[in-house]
Amino acid sequence: MMAPDGGGERGGEAEELRVGGRLLSQELAALEESAGAAAVELATAREALGEVPLLRAALASAVLERDVLQQRSAAASATRQSDGAAAGEAGEAGEAERVLMAQLLVRMVSQGGSGGELGVLASMLGCSPEQREELGLVRGAAPRASEVGDAWVRFLEIESSR
Repeated sequence: MMAPDGGGERGGEAEELRVGGRLLSQELAALEESAGAAAVELATAREALGEVPLLRAALASAVLERDVLQQRSAAASATRQSDGAAAGEAGEAGEAERVLMAQLLVRMVSQGGSGGELGVLASMLGCSPEQREELGLVRGAAPRASEVGDAWVRFLEIESSR
C-alpha cells in the first residue's frame, strides 16, 4: 500500500533529482573537456612565450646585419663614383693592351706559330669558340698549366729576338 499523497511526491522529487544529477554530470564532463583543451592551449602559449627572447635576438641580429650591409653598399657606391674617372683611363689602357695582343696574334698566325702559343694568346684575349675555330685551334680539353707556360715563354722569346 502506498501512502496517499506523500509517496508520490517523493517519487517525483527523486526523479527530478536523478534527472538533475544526470544534467550536472553531463555539464561537468563538458567543463572537464573544455578545461583539458584550455590546458593544451595554455601549454602551447607558454612554449611560444619561451621562444620570444630567441626571436627578439634573431630580429636584432638581422637588423644589425642589414645596417652593416647598407653601410657597405653606401661605401661601395661612393668608391665607385670616385673611381669613375680612373676607371675610364684604365679601360682605355686595357683596350690598348687588347689591340696589341690581337696584333701579336695575327703576326703569329701569319708566321705559322705553334698551336700551343696560339691557344694561350686566344685564351688571354678571351676568344670565342668561333674565333678559336677560325684560328685553326681544335676544340677540346684545355692545355695543362705547364704547357701554357712553356708556350708563352717560347712566344716571348721569339718576339724578343726580333
